[in-house]
Amino acid sequence: MNADEKSRMVADLQASHSALLQSLQGVSEQDAQRHPVPGRWSALDCVEHLVVAEQQLFAQIRGATQGEPAPDSKREERIRKYGADRSRPLQSPEGGAPAGRYTSLAAALHDFQAARSVTIQFVESCDEDLRARSVSHPVLGTLNAWEMLLTITAHPHRHAGQIREILAG
Repeated sequence: MNADEKSRMVADLQASHSALLQSLQGVSEQDAQRHPVPGRWSALDCVEHLVVAEQQLFAQIRGATQGEPAPDSKREERIRKYGADRSRPLQSPEGGAPAGRYTSLAAALHDFQAARSVTIQFVESCDEDLRARSVSHPVLGTLNAWEMLLTITAHPHRHAGQIREILAG
């Protein structure tokens, strides 16, 4: 990963973190736990899901297998564009759905920030070509590790939108 790629990826990771925090600004613990309708996620559920997903997706990057470099700028742009798109519903893969791991929004946000910090530190110190490492995304299938990082950057944007929908309802 070259310096420009690192800089842009860190900026994207920070921006999606900020988007999540902004969607939760002023939200009380009680409001964070409110389910808009039975069976739908609360804001707290969204943050829990983001913690689990970030940890799982990052683990995939850490365990990525070496392969031939496979840059695909069109697929990278699709990930950037559609990763935050709320117009297409997606089902959380098994193990990624909320399971009541957190009783407070503060605790969930603390763990999300810790997981995001680990991801950012990895990017800042990474000197290898992540496009030459293969990973398995639970929904998208085989990606290169760079594309997996792109999904990690987009994911909080998607759920920040969901949180705004929940709180508006």
